[in-house]
Amino acid sequence: MRLPLRFLGLLLLAPVFGGCFSPREAAPRPAPALHLVYFRLQDPADAGELLADCDEMLSTIESVRVYAAGPHNELITREEVDRDYDLCLLLGFDDLRDYQAYLDHPRHRALVEKWRPRLLEVDGLRIHDVWDRTP
Repeated sequence: MRLPLRFLGLLLLAPVFGGCFSPREAAPRPAPALHLVYFRLQDPADAGELLADCDEMLSTIESVRVYAAGPHNELITREEVDRDYDLCLLLGFDDLRDYQAYLDHPRHRALVEKWRPRLLEVDGLRIHDVWDRTP
């Protein structure tokens, strides 16, 4: 039995087009334990120095799996977006033991000691800890 040439062409292209319509895989999870810190400084011009200190002192701590830090993205102008901070720090850890190791680390303690006096007295520091239990 001979297959029509048109049918054979469709059969060969099916895997190509099938891939276009397959469901997307879920986005990867950065880390199960996330630590977000929002800094409000007495002098917002110091945010660059704080960012440099975070990069230098925190990003290389062994228990830190995910690291990101920066100011509010000024390109996002939606009213619902909170702009009430000078710098945000995001850290991710594999588990709570690694998170505790970060909190106890001498470089973390040194950063806190250096910058705590330079924060606003009211709401100068907001911390959010998230435990991602998504399988």
